[in-house]
Amino acid sequence: MGAKGDFAKLDRLVAAFTALSAAAMTLTAAAARAAEQVSAKSFDREASPTGRRWAALAPSTLRGRPPGKKLAGLLPARVWQVIGAGRFRVTSPKDYDLYHATGTRKMPQREDLPVNPGGMMVYGEAIHSELMAELRHVFKGLQ
Repeated sequence: MGAKGDFAKLDRLVAAFTALSAAAMTLTAAAARAAEQVSAKSFDREASPTGRRWAALAPSTLRGRPPGKKLAGLLPARVWQVIGAGRFRVTSPKDYDLYHATGTRKMPQREDLPVNPGGMMVYGEAIHSELMAELRHVFKGLQ
């Protein structure tokens, strides 16, 4: 039994899925860059991704450090890694990084990572925007 149809469209669809699969690591790297930029913007503004100002540092902390931005040493110490298609992570050699991001019983949260629902939305929007730009680039050659 013969098949009828527009096989050129099917070929273009197959090519699009192939291009998307081949671009998985590129897309993941783009998403990681977008997330890193959101985090850096939080450090620059000294505020959560949603704009809530960070709490002041404790007087005991301020006595032992030079003047300047809060948590200035955390951002450059972070390592953003693509660990597979669709997966990236951020790590820090500074053990207190997590405590600032999430807060403790004695220390207020100084969020820059998407640990709260509002922050997830900001990160999601930035990553979506970056992915759409990258996808337009990937599919431009297939038209």
